[in-house]
Amino acid sequence: MKTGSIAVSFLILLILFVSWTQNTTEAQTNTPRIQTSDHISDSDQRVYVNDTFTVRFSMRRTSGGAGNGGISVSFPGLDQADTDRSASAYDSAKASVVTDSYTNGSSKVSYFASGYSPIHREDGTQQTAEYLLVETDDTSWPLNTYRTLELEVTPKTTGLLVINYRYWLCGDGYQNCTYSPNSGSVDRQQGWNVDSFRVLVSNREPTARRVTPSSRDVELVPGDRQTFTARGTDRDGNLSQVDWYLDDAEWSGGLSLVPTDSYTDSNPFHFPDAGTYEVRVTFTDTVGESASIYWDVEVSDDIRIAVASDPTGRTVTVDGNNRTTPYATTWDSGSRLTLDVPSPQNVSGVSNRYVFSHWSHGGSQRQTVRPTTDTTYTANFDLQHFVSTRTEPRGVGIAGGGWYDHGSTARIGPAPTLTGLQFSHWQKGHGETIGSDPAGVLVTVDAAFLVEAVYTNASAPAPAPRIDSLGCAPTTVQVGETVSCRPELSGGIPTEYDWDAIGGSPSSAATRDFSTHWNTLGSKRIDFEVCNDSGCDSQSQTIVVGSGGGACFTNWGTIPTGNTSVSGSWDGSCASIHRSGRYGRF
Repeated sequence: MKTGSIAVSFLILLILFVSWTQNTTEAQTNTPRIQTSDHISDSDQRVYVNDTFTVRFSMRRTSGGAGNGGISVSFPGLDQADTDRSASAYDSAKASVVTDSYTNGSSKVSYFASGYSPIHREDGTQQTAEYLLVETDDTSWPLNTYRTLELEVTPKTTGLLVINYRYWLCGDGYQNCTYSPNSGSVDRQQGWNVDSFRVLVSNREPTARRVTPSSRDVELVPGDRQTFTARGTDRDGNLSQVDWYLDDAEWSGGLSLVPTDSYTDSNPFHFPDAGTYEVRVTFTDTVGESASIYWDVEVSDDIRIAVASDPTGRTVTVDGNNRTTPYATTWDSGSRLTLDVPSPQNVSGVSNRYVFSHWSHGGSQRQTVRPTTDTTYTANFDLQHFVSTRTEPRGVGIAGGGWYDHGSTARIGPAPTLTGLQFSHWQKGHGETIGSDPAGVLVTVDAAFLVEAVYTNASAPAPAPRIDSLGCAPTTVQVGETVSCRPELSGGIPTEYDWDAIGGSPSSAATRDFSTHWNTLGSKRIDFEVCNDSGCDSQSQTIVVGSGGGACFTNWGTIPTGNTSVSGSWDGSCASIHRSGRYGRF
C-alpha cells in the first residue's frame, strides 16, 4: 500500500453496523453507531508529507429486506483538480471496495474532483464538488454482509488534514433510508451530515552536506577560482529551491526545482583579492523549511610550500621542525626557509634503513632557500640492508659484513682459519648453500640476512663404511626366482652404493637394497660396493641357479682311505657340478 516514496504509516479502521427494517420508525431507533472515536490521538494520527496511510470504513446490514447502500468519504484538505476521474489519476487518494466474499476493486468506486464534478445533495439537488469526494454505491447489500471502502491517502502539504465520512442504507428504490450520522451532526459534507476525524501532517526538514571541497576550511590565493558542490536531501520529496550565497549576498540567483527528494548542485566562485570569505548553499522545501552548508574560505597572499620524499612517509626538517612527508604549508614569499634531512632513518627494525641521497632541486643535505612562488621540494632516499657474517661454529666475524644498497652485490670472505676445523661451505639465512670456495662468496643484497662460513671437525674425519654382510637370500634359486639383498653395514655413513649382478635382471643399481633374478642356469655372483669421502668397501656373494627338475650332485663327502663306500650330497637344482674335471647329471 505504498503510493509514494514513504512507507505506510498507520491504518485507521472505522466500523459501522446498520440494522435495516421496513419500518421507518424502527430504522430511526436502530440508527447506526460508529464504534471508533472521531479523533485519533496525536501519537496515532501524525504522518509526514508524502507519507501514504490507509483509512478503512466498514458497514454491515444486520436486518431488513434487500436494498442498497454506500459509504462516502471526502477530503476538504486535499487539492485535486485532475479532470481524469479514473482511480489511477488521483495521487492524493486511491480507493477500493472490499467485501467479505469478493473484491470489487475500483469498479464500485466513484471519484468527484473539486471544481467541476457534479454531486447530489441530500435534498436531491446537484452542486459542483468543492473538494475531493470518494464514494462506493452497491445496489445489492445482502443480509449480514460487510462492505468496506478502503483508501490510501497521501497528503502533499502540512497541516491538519480533515477526513469526513458518512454511511447510508436503503430499501428498494432508495426508500426507507437510514443515514449515519443523522441530522443531529454539526459537520456538513457538501450537502450531507457527516462525521469526521483529523490527521496532523508534519514536514521533515531537508538536510545538506558538502561534496567538494569536503572540508569546511578552504585555502586559496588571490585570483583562484573554486567550484563548490553540495547535495540536499528531503525525505518528504519536497526539495524545491537551491540558493548560493557569498558572505550572505545571494550569488547568481536561486535555482527552482521540480519537487524532488534529493539534488546535487555546483557553483563556481572567483576570489580576486586576499581576505576571509563564507560560501553558503541553502536547500529549501515546498513548505519553507531549509538546510544550509558552509565553507570558510581563506584567500592569502602567502605562497604554498610542499615537501615530499621518495619514498613517501620519510622525515624531513622544515624550518627546524621534523615533518613527515608529504607536508604542506604556506610561506611568506621571499622569506628564508631552512631544509634538512635526518639520515639514516631505520625502517622495519634495525637491519633496514633509508639514507639521504639528494634533493630533486639540487643542493646540500642541509640548505636554505627563499621561495617566491608555489614550490615543492623532494628529498630522495636510498634503501639499505645490513648483512651479518660469522662462522658456524664459534661465531667468529668474517670480512664483508655491513650496510649495502638494495640490489647491490656483497663480497663476503675469505673464510678464517679455525684450529681443529675444516671449512665446508658458505650458507645464507641458516640453510641456503651459496658457495664452497673458502676464498669468498658473492651475494646479491635484496634484504637483510646472515651469511655463515660452515666448518667440520678436521681432527676426526668420518670413517669409511664397512660391509658386514650382503644379506642376499635365497642363495639357491630356480630360473626366474627373485634374490633380495639387504646388506648389514657399519662404520661411516655411505654416500655411494653400487650393485653389480652379471647377467641378472636388473644387472645393477645405486640403492642400499637390491633385488634381481636370472633366466639362465649356473653359478652367479652379486658384487656390492659402498663408499664415502673416507674410503670404500666391497663384498661378493655366489647364487646357484637351477632348472627345478630331477636331483643333482652337489659335492663329495669325505673320501676315506682303504676299501670303503663314498657318499655325496644331492639337491633338486640340477645345476652343473664339477669334480675332478668332470661335469654331469646323475
